[in-house]
Amino acid sequence: MKQAVLFVLILLPSAWFSWWNRDMPQLGVHHDDALYWVGAKAIASGQGYRILSYPGEPFQTKYPPLFPALLAIAWKLDPVFPHNLRWAALLAWLMMPFYILLVRKVFRDFGFSAWWSWGITAAIGYNVMTVLLSLSLMSELAFSVLLLAVLILAAREAVPGWALGLLAGAAFLLRSLALPLAVSVPICFWMQGRRKDGIGFVCAMLPVIAVWQIWARAHQMPATDAIGLYYTNYLGFHLKYVHWRDLPILFWTNLDAFFTATGRLLIFNPDEGFWAVQLTRITSFAALMGTVRLVRETRRFQFAAYAMGASAMLLLWHYPPSPRFVYALYPLLLAGWVTEMKHIAKMLGGAFQKPKRDERIAAGLLSGAATGYIGLFVWFTYTGLSTLMPSLLDNRRQWTAEHQPAYEWIRNNTNPSAQFFAYDDVMLHLYTGRHAVGSPIPPDLLFRGDEAGIENFVKETPSVARAMALEYLLLTDTDYSRDLHEERMQLLHKTVSGDPQYEEIYRDPHATVYRYRPRPPEL
Repeated sequence: MKQAVLFVLILLPSAWFSWWNRDMPQLGVHHDDALYWVGAKAIASGQGYRILSYPGEPFQTKYPPLFPALLAIAWKLDPVFPHNLRWAALLAWLMMPFYILLVRKVFRDFGFSAWWSWGITAAIGYNVMTVLLSLSLMSELAFSVLLLAVLILAAREAVPGWALGLLAGAAFLLRSLALPLAVSVPICFWMQGRRKDGIGFVCAMLPVIAVWQIWARAHQMPATDAIGLYYTNYLGFHLKYVHWRDLPILFWTNLDAFFTATGRLLIFNPDEGFWAVQLTRITSFAALMGTVRLVRETRRFQFAAYAMGASAMLLLWHYPPSPRFVYALYPLLLAGWVTEMKHIAKMLGGAFQKPKRDERIAAGLLSGAATGYIGLFVWFTYTGLSTLMPSLLDNRRQWTAEHQPAYEWIRNNTNPSAQFFAYDDVMLHLYTGRHAVGSPIPPDLLFRGDEAGIENFVKETPSVARAMALEYLLLTDTDYSRDLHEERMQLLHKTVSGDPQYEEIYRDPHATVYRYRPRPPEL
């Protein structure tokens, strides 16, 4: 009975936020979530797995299809957007109970006592990122459920390797971050003397990966430009902008981002000031040290082996790791952090027994610092749930309301076949039915810190839109909010408004619509 009560209490924050925000105002914050949603719409309507928002509606060959297939249930239950988001919110939150149960099992397998396991699991359940993912249309939570299931069952000899391989293949169809399992799990099986299970695992997982890759290649839109690759070809986009000479700077840029993301995931703090950065680095270092200590003590290598492979992928990928990217490793990192905190507490406890007074005073000062450090963990969790989350959701609800006049004008004053350039292109499509596309910022400009290149990229927006035969441009006061600072948004507006081939045809306080009207050549 006590365990059932604890389980419910851990689920309360996510359940509360999911219920009161079942209109999902944050849809489109990540852009990927909106793409998942239109992919789900295509599946539900029998059109195949397509990007309905993109001009020409090409097949979606970038993201594996399992999560959109799950979300398609919501479109089946209610085909009217945005009313059907309440069903999507329910489907997203239903991952939480499974995730919490599996997380606690991971901690028990690492040797934590029953009460310690519940306490650490509560820290995950109350984490701001966990709560946000539980009410968003992102695949991290669903992926984590399958990932943890694979890692837990891999330690049980009664489960055949081929069955685990199929489960890992399903995880890959949620996120390509499952790919390291194809190496880490067989290696662990080999270390345990389970060679047949290792072979069975590989023989079951690899065909699933191969089937998706073959289908994606057969249905992939032929594209070599940055926009086409970004929307339909993950690897092609990566290879276009990341070359061998870029790997050192990419690695060091991503390594710094990895440490920052780890620290902010464990002790949530959105501040980017000097002391906040130092706090994230200390937290990350403690988590990694504790993880090494934990794995050495328990001899449980499955999660750590996967984490090494996943970290390698993140450190060499074209976008820097964020707390969301690192989330799959969260249970391991938190277990390591708690292990290190317990180790420090044990050392301080021993120091209080020292005969020398100055050693006891030093132990007292360090204990006070450690207490304050733990206090920050509690404080940031509280403020994140009580202040930041409501603010984020209210701001997105306001964003939706502010954009409705422009969307309504577009619905009433443009042809259904009209094509737009827009930063939030998928949201434009969902509210108006018009096809739209955005222009991704070349990642090499970001990890190189090429400010001049970024400025030129922004200035080239009108010519890119013309090259794609996009008749309209929708500019808003939140453009580049996911990528760049406000001055880049202002530069974009200045560039388009100063282009003589674009005519302003609509304006409100938050959005402007331009139409391409080519001038005849001068004689």
